[in-house]
Amino acid sequence: MSDALQIAMHDEITALVEAFGLGTPLTEPKPLGEGLINSTWRAVTAGGDFVLQGLNREVFPAPERVMTNLRRVTAHLTARGVPTLELVPPLGNGSDPHPRHGRLWRCCRHVPHSRAWQVAPDPAVARRAAAAFGRFAAALADLPGPRLDETIVGFHDTPARLRELEAAWQRDLCGRVGAVAREVEAVLARAD
Repeated sequence: MSDALQIAMHDEITALVEAFGLGTPLTEPKPLGEGLINSTWRAVTAGGDFVLQGLNREVFPAPERVMTNLRRVTAHLTARGVPTLELVPPLGNGSDPHPRHGRLWRCCRHVPHSRAWQVAPDPAVARRAAAAFGRFAAALADLPGPRLDETIVGFHDTPARLRELEAAWQRDLCGRVGAVAREVEAVLARAD
């Protein structure tokens, strides 16, 4: 990150710490994780350890709907006694995320001892992640209606994704099908 960008982000995070009422002083904010979609920062203040995340409007054109879903899910999990994120609302803005520089920012308390991997370092970690996701899905099985908002239209449309895969497979525009033939055939064999 360039020095100019680092200074601008420090100023941005400082303003957000104030907007969310997280307390002072702010220790040096640091980028968190290796994500490519949202801007995620860790901010430690006298008030605690927090994660600030600016939602990417190009990926999430209606970030307010993302936040509505997140508030519903975390409220449901909290009511069931399931550990979940602790969202921090901005000062004077109720439960809405704080708009800044074209992004909507959200804040939650940092989860102590949490880790994130781009690739699971071993099969045991992948199994634990899958089991955690299963517990999460089970805890949401009785989420009362209405349905959660679809925040990226068609993102979870598996039949459409399979049609796109088959079309790309047939066209092979970049001449790479041979290198992934076994994997694609395995996916298509399980399409039903």
